[in-house]
Amino acid sequence: MEEEFSFPRGGSERPPAASEQVSTIKKGKDSSASSSSSKANSRKRSNSADFLFGSKEEKKKRTKTSGKKTSSSGNNSKVVASSSALPIGGGGVLQPVQSSSSKKPAFIESISFQKLAKGTKLLGIVREVAKDYAVVSLPSMLTGFIRKDTKLGIPLNKVVSVGQFLAVVVVKATSETVKTKDGGKPQMKRRIEVSVSPSLMNNGITMDMLHEQMVIRGKIRSVEDHGCIVDLQVSGLGGTSCFLKYENIDGAYKIIQEEDDEEEDKQQDEGAEFILNQGRIYDFTIKSLPGKSKNEAINIIQVELERVKMRRQRTVDPATHLSCGHTIRTLTPGMLLDVDVEHFARNGLCVSLLGNVYRGSIDSGHLGGYLPQQDKVKEIVNKSDSLEMWWKKVFVGKNRKIRARLIAVDPGTKIIRLSLLPHILALERNDEDDLPAVGSIIENARVVRLDPGVGALLALPEKSHDNMDIDEEVGENEGLKANAIFTAASEIRCAYVHISKAIDVDEKRTPEALFSKTFALNTTIPKLRILSKSNWLENVASCATAESIISSAVLTHSDLIPGTVYKSVPVIATLEGGGVLVQLGGMGVKGFIPATHIFDKTSSGDNSYRNKIRMEKYKVGNKVDVRCLEVK
Repeated sequence: MEEEFSFPRGGSERPPAASEQVSTIKKGKDSSASSSSSKANSRKRSNSADFLFGSKEEKKKRTKTSGKKTSSSGNNSKVVASSSALPIGGGGVLQPVQSSSSKKPAFIESISFQKLAKGTKLLGIVREVAKDYAVVSLPSMLTGFIRKDTKLGIPLNKVVSVGQFLAVVVVKATSETVKTKDGGKPQMKRRIEVSVSPSLMNNGITMDMLHEQMVIRGKIRSVEDHGCIVDLQVSGLGGTSCFLKYENIDGAYKIIQEEDDEEEDKQQDEGAEFILNQGRIYDFTIKSLPGKSKNEAINIIQVELERVKMRRQRTVDPATHLSCGHTIRTLTPGMLLDVDVEHFARNGLCVSLLGNVYRGSIDSGHLGGYLPQQDKVKEIVNKSDSLEMWWKKVFVGKNRKIRARLIAVDPGTKIIRLSLLPHILALERNDEDDLPAVGSIIENARVVRLDPGVGALLALPEKSHDNMDIDEEVGENEGLKANAIFTAASEIRCAYVHISKAIDVDEKRTPEALFSKTFALNTTIPKLRILSKSNWLENVASCATAESIISSAVLTHSDLIPGTVYKSVPVIATLEGGGVLVQLGGMGVKGFIPATHIFDKTSSGDNSYRNKIRMEKYKVGNKVDVRCLEVK
């Protein structure tokens, strides 16, 4: 991973990127080298130069050849590689290796919990909102939470709304040891705290970087008679220097007051597309900037609120973006970008973007489809051809230039990730029926991706789900829609099984060798059970394939019904007070049997005999029949 240089220092130069695959020039003893060798060496040094300022050699070359246009090479890949100082695919990508005996493509590392650093920007969908917290669905099936700002005291249900697409900034990612209520072994809980504050999202943006049609995060400071004062919290810009006129709101809106606690719940019924109140967060579009004339009387930035149908089609113009001085620190998730495919990685695409200045990647979970069945594309693909890297047959020719949406940026490690998923391009949350219902059992799923030691992605049968109907007005990547392989891949819906819920084993942890063998690519899994559909961003369900979970009568506490008899439930602990703990479901739902309900009759005499019977009958591992009396 490359170190970030803000300014060239002396004679030190960065090493060339691994992706450029340039041969090493041996130093000759003769001091008078040939001119062709000198030019080739200069070109190789320029490949690793700082992309903001350039190297000294490059500056000298430009000085000598001023007024002359340099001829571009006929090989487009070389032009792209030499124009960016970032490695192939950006940060978080294992670079391709090529030797005389083998060729190994790049590998895109997933955005895991361990890789989340403070300041990382992610695209998310608000999944749940309460007064004190909000839950956000993030990439890589992660979940973050937003904490209420105690200084402002505004409830979060007046700041964000359920289903809202918003870029968030990671505040901290911590692992905490939490004690269980039943006194069992403490569990490790991971928490990702994120923020939607404009001060964090717009960090690094100055007044000079603003331009018309730019989308920027803002917070409504106050609601006035003719519009709203919006605070962008941009350096060099006062909090009252931005205004939203009511006529610049594209859609129905409703103004709510501080004392109206229930207005948020009535939003959908009343058909209001925008709710206006103090503290509300939106992504605004700059309509006009104040004139630079000295005679300008009003120094106010006019912004507008656009409907999703308008905002989702707005692409970032590279020339405007770069000419305004933007850097990788001001890239914002949610941007729609034109990208060029540079390299086929083992698990996705490596691309260049914004005039080939930046490099990013699209992993296999965001290509817009999953490994198709050979039978679906048998007319255009030979049986002997492997579809393991199906994207190599799709993103070729005209499809090497595509339009993708930015979903993750980490300026520190240069990680830039994008997505081609249709609902992310459309900024539309999927319908509930797009995936099977929670608790349903699906048969004959197919393994389409194996993450060794972590989990596996399973393709659901076509009859188990409904295909999402994306608005035709999106109209992105028409060339991909005409590709038969991509069409077959895009119709697949998936569920992800974690290794801990995949196989019933006696060991505490499932052996990785057994897991990899059982979930080999294209293997048919007899049964799985849907556990959750909370991963809204990637639209992938969580499932289990372990028989103990599939056959379980209870998945969550909501499945428990007072008066119901649950048979053959295992005893997991005997307590000192005489009570017993039983496992009611495969997902960790536990039940408590008080000492007064162990025997039919109470006894005031010697309890040694009863204790002996209790320890024998309710020994850990034994199975007993229980009746649910109360659910708290």
